[in-house]
Amino acid sequence: MIVLDSSALLALARQETGSSIVAQSLSNAHISALNASEFIQKLNQYGDDDLKAFEKLEEIGLQIYDLNRDDAYEIALLYGFTKSQGLSIADRACLSLAKKLGAEVYTADQAWLVLQDNLKLKITSIR
Repeated sequence: MIVLDSSALLALARQETGSSIVAQSLSNAHISALNASEFIQKLNQYGDDDLKAFEKLEEIGLQIYDLNRDDAYEIALLYGFTKSQGLSIADRACLSLAKKLGAEVYTADQAWLVLQDNLKLKITSIR
């Protein structure tokens, strides 16, 4: 099971370095609703319209997980473990979902790799 950070999903959508690694994981990939929102926002910044960006998520067939009260608490707690790496709230949502599902994380952000041991997660940089 894989949880994708929005940076990994953007690499796939934009055919950037590492996109083939992400493409191979799609049958078993998941994403948080917050990361889905970030993905759509970033594609919009690159010139895609909102509807097309959302349709890309549906075409890929990702399982999108809504956030609940417990998730909000876990995401907040992760700040202390991740502030030295400057992770955003969306980044922490990705890590929280991976912890919840017992899944590996795919990201394009190599700075996350130093967090693996503290968070007890397998984190793979696609680049």
